[in-house]
Amino acid sequence: MDGINGDNDTLIVKQWGYQTICPDEERTTGYFKVKNNDYYDRTVYGWKRASLKSEKREISDIVCKNAIWGWGEKYNRRDGLTWVKVCEKPVFWMPKD
Repeated sequence: MDGINGDNDTLIVKQWGYQTICPDEERTTGYFKVKNNDYYDRTVYGWKRASLKSEKREISDIVCKNAIWGWGEKYNRRDGLTWVKVCEKPVFWMPKD
């Protein structure tokens, strides 16, 4: 997984309960969190396209690392990764573990 900064750049499925408010149940594809979020000020990165070859940017100010809604998923055969769209405007993707 060249280009991924350890567990800080990958998502895992987060359990959500009856009090979790979903922004749009028909359009979301899942509820996630950053795999390793032990540190409060950890930087989160996203990619402009669903590929490790695309531009990588810090998106800590756009998404909350503990509660990330997926807005689409796409498998990239070249990377061997499933990507989750974590932001629609601007569009950013993160790989799912």
